[in-house]
Amino acid sequence: MGKRDAQHVTMALIALDDAHDALQSGRRDAAIQAMQEAHRTLEGVGHAAGVPVAHAARRLGVSEPTVRSWIARGALRAIKGSSPVEIEPESLRSVSRALDELRERGQDREWLQALVDYLDDREARRSPALKEGLQQLKRGELEPA
Repeated sequence: MGKRDAQHVTMALIALDDAHDALQSGRRDAAIQAMQEAHRTLEGVGHAAGVPVAHAARRLGVSEPTVRSWIARGALRAIKGSSPVEIEPESLRSVSRALDELRERGQDREWLQALVDYLDDREARRSPALKEGLQQLKRGELEPA
C-alpha cells in the first residue's frame, strides 16, 4: 500500500472512530454521516474487489467448506474469474445480516439450512430463463407440467 492509500485508510479510521463516538452519545445522524465519510474515503483505495473465502468464513462464523458449498448453491456470489475465489461484498453482507438475525433468535442448524435454501431459491428466481418461462406461462404460451 502506498503512502496516499495509507493516509486514506487513516482518515477512514478517524471517521469510524467519530461514528462510534456519535453512536455512544446518541447522535445517530452524525454517526451515519461519519460512516458515509469513511466509506467515501475508502472507495478506490487499492483494495481487492472481493473477499477471500477464508475471510468470509470468519465473518460468517462458518467453515471454509461451508462457504464454498454456499457459493456452489448460489447463496453467496463469487466474483467471476477470481482466483483464488473471492466473494462479492454485498452478497457477503446480505448473508451475514441474515445469519446474525437467525443467531439472535437462537435458531438451530435447521434454520441455517433453511436460510441457504431460501437464498438459493431467491437466486433462482432472478434467473432470466426462469423469468422468461414464467412470462410465457402467463401469456398462455406454455402449459404447466
